[in-house]
Amino acid sequence: MRALSHLDQIAFADLCSKAFDSQFDLIFPANGNFISQKRGKKDYFYYKGYERATDGAPGKHKLIYVGPTDDPEVRRRVENFGRNKDLYRTRRELAATLRRSGLPAPSPIEGRILEAFASVDAWSRIVLVGTLAYQSYSGPLAVLLDEAEYRTQDADFAELVLPVARATIDLPALLQTVDPTFAPEFHPAEASVPVGFRNRMGYKVELLVPSKGGPSPVHRSRVMANMGAQALKYLEFLVKDPVRSVALYDAGIPVMVPAPERFAVHKLIVTCLRAGHDQAKVAKDIAQCGAIIAAKRLAGTTIDLGLAWTEAHRRGPKWRRFLALGAARLSADHRASLEDGIRRLAQVEGEDPAPLIPWSGRPGG
Repeated sequence: MRALSHLDQIAFADLCSKAFDSQFDLIFPANGNFISQKRGKKDYFYYKGYERATDGAPGKHKLIYVGPTDDPEVRRRVENFGRNKDLYRTRRELAATLRRSGLPAPSPIEGRILEAFASVDAWSRIVLVGTLAYQSYSGPLAVLLDEAEYRTQDADFAELVLPVARATIDLPALLQTVDPTFAPEFHPAEASVPVGFRNRMGYKVELLVPSKGGPSPVHRSRVMANMGAQALKYLEFLVKDPVRSVALYDAGIPVMVPAPERFAVHKLIVTCLRAGHDQAKVAKDIAQCGAIIAAKRLAGTTIDLGLAWTEAHRRGPKWRRFLALGAARLSADHRASLEDGIRRLAQVEGEDPAPLIPWSGRPGG
């Protein structure tokens, strides 16, 4: 595992900040510009942009009426656009620099999906989870992740449980702007509402939500209109207190992802829930968990792992059993680093670490 250079760390932090500061505008994206044209005796602003095709075909130019040039509000928007366009170019340069340095970047279909979610302010209500979230951890962890651990054929999105209801998102329409072949997918045990979509190439977009109990494996989505979401136990722990990152597609797409230490500890639990035929996924879970542990060790921040582990450990006997079984699958080195974080936290809190370490009292077990 190689640490990012100091310059790359600064570039990523700058890109992440700029990506979240930028207000994506669906009508006037930053890949176009405003022009003034005379109609009769008055001048009007028009937006001249380029519309990407959704099926890989060549895109097309478009011209959209904006308003009269003497309208103060229209002029203000045009002036703000000029500043945003400069910011867009800066972001593109930063993203390209980071890609050249070897940081993971999403595939075109993944990038367009994330871009679409960002365009409707989904990240205030949705957290990107799964392997696509892991793919975005190179920057926050300041390391280069192994490519074999971050390739996937699906994008998983978990809903946050919010106290205030907001306008819902039309997910089918949103995905149609990405690829018109996306078709609804249903849970085998609940066919009343779709819980995701799949395109003709087999790429899936799936909605998840923390389980609130009850017999149904599907809960009605509070974020997506006329959609369901697969209800999963232990998901609430994963998406609690998400963090900012950026996916290195185009000029950098802002994303909200689980805290890396929560992602790692959650993976230990998930490995115990996999069916016997999912051993390839179990291996991938452990590899991703181990990489995050190694990155935390490299940065000297294993105490973050201790915090996440301790919180999960305190949630009950079933949690503790799954944590112990998952940790047993780690390599001795990774288990030793995890134990280091647990012991560091226990020392800070003045507690005995022994009850928190199921494998042994010795580092690495």
